[in-house]
Amino acid sequence: MVKGNYIINTYIEKEDGAYFVPANREVLIKYSFERQEEIMIKNTPPCSFKGLNPYIAIQECDNKIVIIPNHSDKFLVYNIVDGEFNQFNIPMDNIECHPWGYFSRGYVYKDNVYVVGYIYPGIVKINIQDNTCKTVVNLSNKDRKDRDSCFSYDSVVIDNNIFMLVKDENMLFKYDMQSESEEWIELQGDNDNQYLTIAAKGNSLWMV
Repeated sequence: MVKGNYIINTYIEKEDGAYFVPANREVLIKYSFERQEEIMIKNTPPCSFKGLNPYIAIQECDNKIVIIPNHSDKFLVYNIVDGEFNQFNIPMDNIECHPWGYFSRGYVYKDNVYVVGYIYPGIVKINIQDNTCKTVVNLSNKDRKDRDSCFSYDSVVIDNNIFMLVKDENMLFKYDMQSESEEWIELQGDNDNQYLTIAAKGNSLWMV
């Protein structure tokens, strides 16, 4: 196979190689570390946006790769075993958002991949075993102070909890993937200086 020039957002390592979806091509690639070349280039199903960066990230769960949309209206799930794609429309029921959604990253918990929105105002859960895709958190329906700007700056996971920095006057949103419960945490500080980045170290959260 001919090597290409790729813009890579994220990749996952599995067995002797890495899987990634280039930002500048509508393909899923497996790269062999041992051979130092692509050993699979598979076209992804057609998406709604013909341009740069239709997908932003990928995540693996139980031999299936979830491809997370950026400029696209679909999630893709690639089965490593049979080499087939499954597609899910981005859930838009009662969602106040651009139809492409724009997401950031996904987190694996048991048989689920929880995908955190960037402009999409919430969290989508993809169940790998049941082949289902649904919104589990809809921030556009919450009693929020800034409903016209429903997006998160950054997110991180500690144990079973997703913590999201939400554009809502320095509010931290917590979602428990085990109990599927929600909690808002008010952050101290100047509301004019929004926290933009969050990181975890042990059981502590760091925000700047």
